[in-house]
Amino acid sequence: MRQLKLMHVVHNDVMDGMQRLLVSTTPDRRASSLGQLVVRDGHVVAVDCVADGGCPPPSVVLQLGGRDITDLFTTSVDRSLSGERRSMRRVHSSVVKRHRPVAGLRATTAYDGLTLRCLATVPRLGMSNPGETLSVGLRLTVLCKHTSVLSGIHTARRTAQQSSCCLRSIGAARRRTEQHRAARRCTAPYGAATAPCGAARR
Repeated sequence: MRQLKLMHVVHNDVMDGMQRLLVSTTPDRRASSLGQLVVRDGHVVAVDCVADGGCPPPSVVLQLGGRDITDLFTTSVDRSLSGERRSMRRVHSSVVKRHRPVAGLRATTAYDGLTLRCLATVPRLGMSNPGETLSVGLRLTVLCKHTSVLSGIHTARRTAQQSSCCLRSIGAARRRTEQHRAARRCTAPYGAATAPCGAARR
């Protein structure tokens, strides 16, 4: 196998279907096998895994936090011949695990901090050794679904599917609002009532 990589597929009006390399590795370079991906709660994790090279084709498995999620991806195998001379030609295989836009992996706040990993193994025929295995991964950062800024004060709207991280954001937003109001009372002009300010300091 020549290379294993994870690709981010962009879905928007400008670059729909365009792919961006997130992380890759080769048999002689294992250091760059872990990357980062930021995704919003409820959105599809639009990541494809590509195993380039290997004969026979590599076996590709995807895991999230150690749990097998391969069934959430489709599989396609491309084969081609390499080499100019007939006697030197070799079969080149490429296995692609594509995300499912509808029924695929959808981010939740429970996935925050977990690693999405792709493992590819090229079997060795006639040998007990399972063969060469490469691994690449992405550490997921899952953002809250509804977060907005109004009048300079951070607020979060509750929805029917609101996550625990969004609930924490609401509490923090309320505390910042109370502190903001207390600070404004403390900076009232001279001669104004100071009882609320004194109460805020205690």
